[in-house]
Formats: sequence, C-alpha cells, structure tokens
Amino acid sequence: MTDMLRHPHFTCQRCASDNVLEVDVSEGFPQNFVWDCLRCCNPHDITVRQDGDELYVQAELV
Repeated sequence: MTDMLRHPHFTCQRCASDNVLEVDVSEGFPQNFVWDCLRCCNPHDITVRQDGDELYVQAELV
C-alpha cells in the first residue's frame, strides 16, 4: 500500500522558519489552504502542486 501522506516544506515569509506540511495526495492537486507558521503564527496562503512524484509548495503571507 502506498503512503498517501507527504510532508513538503515551506519557508515562512515573515520569520524564515522552516515549516513542514502534511498533504494527503489522494485529495488531488492543486490543493489550497491557509497555514499558520509554527514559529511566529503568521498565516500563509498555501498552494501545493504535483509534478510526477515531486510536490511544489507556493506560500504567500495573508
């Protein structure tokens, strides 16, 4: 059985902290959601896209 959860990273646009996301690939792509930085709590609009086996994360401050 293939693991449906993947853990891509993004860098906070405010404090430069590395953040790890949990993405369920069975939900399809692109995926869009708001995620708060785990260090400074600033919200980011997140878009996750898939290209083959690779996941690409775009993060913008809200």
